[in-house]
Amino acid sequence: TIVRGNTIHHYFNGIYTSSSASLTDPGVAFDADIYNNYIHHIGDDALEPEGTCVNHRFRNNKIDSALVGISLAPVTMGPVWILRNTFTNFTARSVKWDRGSDGWVFMYHNTSFTAYANTHSVELISPVQNSILRNNIFHVNGYSVEARNPGAAGNDWNYNNWFTLIASSRFLWEGVEYASLNQLCRSTGLDCNGHEDAPGLSTDMTLLPTSLNIDRGVLIPGINDQFMGSAPDLGAYESTYGIPPVVTPSVTNTPLPLPIDTPTPLPITFPVVTSITLADPTPNNAELVRFMVNFSEDVSGVDVSDFVLAATGAIANYAIIDTYGSGASYTVTVYTGSGDGTLRLDLLDNDSILDSTSMQLGGAGTGNGNFATGENYVINKNAPFLISSLRADPSPSAAASVRFLVTFSEPVSGVDTADFALSTSGLSEAGIASVVGFDLNYIVTVNSGTGNGSLRLDLLDNDSILDSAGSPLGGAGTGNGNFTTGETYIIDRATPVIQTAMFTSDGAQDGWVLESKETSNKGGTSNANSATLRIGDNGQDSQYRSILQFSTSTLPDNAVITQVLLTMQLESVVGKNPFSTHRNMWVDIRQGAFGSFGPFQIGALQNTDFQAPASLYTAGWVTDNAVGGWYWTSFGTPAFPYINLKGVTQFRLGFQLDDDDDRLEDYVSFFSGNFGTLSARPQLTIKYYVP
Repeated sequence: TIVRGNTIHHYFNGIYTSSSASLTDPGVAFDADIYNNYIHHIGDDALEPEGTCVNHRFRNNKIDSALVGISLAPVTMGPVWILRNTFTNFTARSVKWDRGSDGWVFMYHNTSFTAYANTHSVELISPVQNSILRNNIFHVNGYSVEARNPGAAGNDWNYNNWFTLIASSRFLWEGVEYASLNQLCRSTGLDCNGHEDAPGLSTDMTLLPTSLNIDRGVLIPGINDQFMGSAPDLGAYESTYGIPPVVTPSVTNTPLPLPIDTPTPLPITFPVVTSITLADPTPNNAELVRFMVNFSEDVSGVDVSDFVLAATGAIANYAIIDTYGSGASYTVTVYTGSGDGTLRLDLLDNDSILDSTSMQLGGAGTGNGNFATGENYVINKNAPFLISSLRADPSPSAAASVRFLVTFSEPVSGVDTADFALSTSGLSEAGIASVVGFDLNYIVTVNSGTGNGSLRLDLLDNDSILDSAGSPLGGAGTGNGNFTTGETYIIDRATPVIQTAMFTSDGAQDGWVLESKETSNKGGTSNANSATLRIGDNGQDSQYRSILQFSTSTLPDNAVITQVLLTMQLESVVGKNPFSTHRNMWVDIRQGAFGSFGPFQIGALQNTDFQAPASLYTAGWVTDNAVGGWYWTSFGTPAFPYINLKGVTQFRLGFQLDDDDDRLEDYVSFFSGNFGTLSARPQLTIKYYVP
């Protein structure tokens, strides 16, 4: 069967081969050639081989404005050949596999391009086997590859160009997200010689002279033997760029012939953005920063209306100030606003930027010259401060030395013994021995001297402690970062025996509570049965908080508590790590249960636990300081009275920033009291003595 030279448009499907009546009988439909057809405005699949599809060949077809370029759902035998087709302006995906397709599919030298949002280059709805991809170009605004289910096997993909306008995870393979092709290659072995550069396409899908796909392909005998240059080009069309003329004896320049069935490329060029890079250091806390914007050729008409800023974190009130430059290079100055986060400069093509021949950026039509993959500034405006100075050893203590754990609001450097002083009573010859640590957390060891009394570690700000952006503790000026309210050791050379009690969270009562809607500050749904706890936000920017319950009634009624430590084992991070976007995690404490009905406490997890009053707010902090996958916080003396010696003690956990306004799920997941392995459940360690 031969179908060639036809124009097909405004149908539900374009060309369907084989038979849905029999997916296993090769005699139903075999030996089909589909080529040189123009298929456009199709409601579903433009090309749809399904069934055995023995020797079905699709080549040199032009597909435009379909939901799906080609659907292989499934191919049960094959081979199906997909050669030198163009798929443009599709609204869902270029190539779709489904229903366990395991017949041989050879996909060589095709070009796919669309700017529609949430589109994918290749989608494996179910696991696929026996596909080979070579020398293809894919340009989309979604996943380059989306394969949600495990089980794919026998697939050989290499030397392809995967380009997507999204800046986050670009590949989803068997349910695992990969941020780059390099990561996908290392994990799966797929397309280790491929690349993610911008394709450099003309409006007719031929390659621009500046395209990085020229001479970048691999030889496939019988398919691209008549290539020009040092290697075959990627994509549907072989170019003549960079090919020296052949000089005949009559000194006549005769160009080399193009391969059979390959259209002659038109010398249409238009300017594109080649890069947007940082002109100043990062991290940065300055009011103004600069971006360098480079074009492929000299352009004019560049102004602030051509750009937009993409921000993450708590940064606010940022703005583009001005642009200056000429030719192919421009500088854009940006006001960094307030707060911490990241800033990226994107170009939104509105056809106002022109080259010397009045060709618009990206060619005619707005949006086709967009650029959203430039470098990011890390903006750090908030000055660091000391969160806490906590005892790391029991108190009272008779030891010759004791340790303090000091925790800062963000990673800092320059912390040494000169930054601290001791406040003592009744002791003599006490002194600071050493400081060790990095990032947020440091351990200060102190010699307790002689005598009995009290000992507190103070921080005296001398502007020597700096964050990554160079901001001094407390901001510029000495003394404004002082900290003199830390915990105190009681030094008693006749210290009573310290005992340790460990408790595991009650799985029937702990769980997570989700805010009813963004900014409502009220619980909407809860889950006490899950094996995990959630803290962060969901895809609607509603906040997750979690409740932990420990039955602490087994402590002696006259116990004098000296130390309280809460530990939780990480299960996973979903989306972005909230510790990088939502800051640190606070921990409230409640003597008894958060839930109540009139005068009665209700221990069971409730939606209202989200906002119920605490006995002590922000009794502790959890920073991104996991040890062996365990996150922890040590509570200060103010929390000790709320450890319930006659019943249960509950804790509520949430992040400083309720959400990051990105409409994506971003939360940390810890094992709960329902998790099957007892040793992985949240633990509360209490040290105490009995007078």
